[in-house]
Amino acid sequence: GYWIFGGNLTVLACSLLVVPALLDKPVQKWAAAAGGAALVLLPFVAYSFLPVTALFTLSLLAVLCRRTAKLNRKDALYSLLGAAGALGIFLLWMLLYADLKGFIVYHFINNQFYYAHYIPFGFAAVFKSLRPSLLPANLVQTLAVCSLLLGSLILLVRTRYKIAGLIAIAGLLSLDARGGTTFQNGTFVVAALGFVAQMVPYWLNESRYKLSTVSALLVVCSLLVGLHAVSTPFGEDYVQRKQAGFHPFKKSDNLIDQKIREYAHPDERILVIPYNPNVYIEADRLPIKKYHAYLPWEADYAKSPVAGYERDICVDLPKNPPPVIYFDNWTVWGIWKPENFMGCVVQLLQTQYTLLPGIPDVYVRKDRLKQ
Repeated sequence: GYWIFGGNLTVLACSLLVVPALLDKPVQKWAAAAGGAALVLLPFVAYSFLPVTALFTLSLLAVLCRRTAKLNRKDALYSLLGAAGALGIFLLWMLLYADLKGFIVYHFINNQFYYAHYIPFGFAAVFKSLRPSLLPANLVQTLAVCSLLLGSLILLVRTRYKIAGLIAIAGLLSLDARGGTTFQNGTFVVAALGFVAQMVPYWLNESRYKLSTVSALLVVCSLLVGLHAVSTPFGEDYVQRKQAGFHPFKKSDNLIDQKIREYAHPDERILVIPYNPNVYIEADRLPIKKYHAYLPWEADYAKSPVAGYERDICVDLPKNPPPVIYFDNWTVWGIWKPENFMGCVVQLLQTQYTLLPGIPDVYVRKDRLKQ
């Protein structure tokens, strides 16, 4: 879900603050504060969103330095107040509930040094993702790229601050840092579609008829893309996903939820692996400490952990096995089988747990079945 949050915050920052400043439109006090808050929250959604925050801020500073700009120091002050307020709330939450070092270890280090090896990452991947293509696997990304191009063209034609405009566009492009074409590029897609939706009215504000026509075309185009695109790593289009149920968020049914609640008491925790976090919500049970999922790159981290932040399911799970494990025997992205990166868990399931008859994926600890 963080991809959607990142895209929405980017659209808010654009529509409330960045674009009005670039087009010399009045910025409301509340909009300046909300835009500043959105900007400062972006890097805390994911550290990969730090460049868009930095480039949007630089773009605003470039406009603010121009004496003829309508963006003024008072607007900047309200933006800073909004940013400070959002930052203060987040840091207070971190101090009360979170572990800052753990945040850095499990988010930054794990992603940058382990997860990065499992995805195409680099300039080649970015350039490849920006090339228009009508292949089903690239349709969503192509729609986003075309939307960004159209929105950028309108912005550069309308703004007096060309350099600041280019900096802001570079910020939007930074959201494509992964160069992906599947769901992991959701932030870039949401931001690009939100950006063009904002810029089109500036282009066609003289004619309501033209605006309605172009808007309808954009909606139709989006619907057609949604129907025919392949936007998952499993090579499924919309119809196939609907028939099979989008995996890995495979929805558990009422019987599965009922059985989990039956064998795991409300004050007990369960484990769902490799990755079906929705089951915790549907079954109304919390995950065991340290683990809400377990994927190949987490197994890699376990081999070389940061001191004090060891996280190896093969060490921790046997010490305190939960009453219920929901194990979906999913080959991650069609490549990594569970027995290859967490064979210890598969073995534990075979020796200490029993698969409930007629209940797929739900394993109950043997001693709990005897109670």
